[in-house]
Amino acid sequence: MPPTAELAEIADRINDSRELIDYWAIDWDYKGDTFHNQWQSFRKKKEPKVEYVAKHRYLKPGEYTIMTKVIDVFGTDTNKMLKVKVG
Repeated sequence: MPPTAELAEIADRINDSRELIDYWAIDWDYKGDTFHNQWQSFRKKKEPKVEYVAKHRYLKPGEYTIMTKVIDVFGTDTNKMLKVKVG
């Protein structure tokens, strides 16, 4: 996103870039097809703080792909995949 006066003003007011997260969700076992929202945290009127830490316990050892979806306060949607090995 190209910088604008509004973005510069917002950037000056935040201490941590995570404050720009409006919603994020995790699929702990992404299979490469449909994203299954298995955990989420999002901003609410009465509770505007978004959780930054998510925990999960795998029941079986193996290799898993974690898919994370993040939507920021500007509506930008970003996905990130991470492979993990569980022993």
